Amino acid sequence: MLFICFRYIIKTIIFSCLIINSCFAEGFIGIKDIEKSLGIKDQDDNNYIIDDLPTNLEKDNNKFIEDDLVSGMVYDLNNVEGLESREYAKIIVVNKITAKPQEVILKLGEVKYFGNISIEVRRCLKKIDPYEPDNLMLVAVFDNKIDEDQLLMFYSWIMSANSSVSNFEHSVYEIIPKDCISLQKKDSNNISKNG
Repeated sequence: MLFICFRYIIKTIIFSCLIINSCFAEGFIGIKDIEKSLGIKDQDDNNYIIDDLPTNLEKDNNKFIEDDLVSGMVYDLNNVEGLESREYAKIIVVNKITAKPQEVILKLGEVKYFGNISIEVRRCLKKIDPYEPDNLMLVAVFDNKIDEDQLLMFYSWIMSANSSVSNFEHSVYEIIPKDCISLQKKDSNNISKNG
């Protein structure tokens, strides 16, 4: 234990000397030189250039997915016991300014516009346990501004039983998940009238 403390003190002193010397030297010592003198391993895999950040994050995400596939941690949401995939999502969109709720039935992949936002439900899973009913919806919300690209504001799962876990924060609109449904032919006529 004493050896570890002594080693830490030595590294701190060396680090301080390098910083002081770099201030007075003509050329500035880079952070790589300091890390090298302290014996810190070079971790170029985690150093990102800001312009490449989305690409690097996607690579990291794919790496984690591959790691999870190897360890068997990725689950197929279509085969989870107790959840059924449905084709339609029933949501309530509340305009906070006018306090008017609007119940909307969205087909998966369909986009509906409310003012300057658009809402798309990508997945809708219904929990079939009668004692703990719940609906899980994968929702994408985009901000649509004139003369600008569409901006993704929200992309996450929301639950009807506990919407505070992952809710959409917006100054004008609130999205409340209500139900995941499968419609029969006679009900599909009501969608075109209501939607």
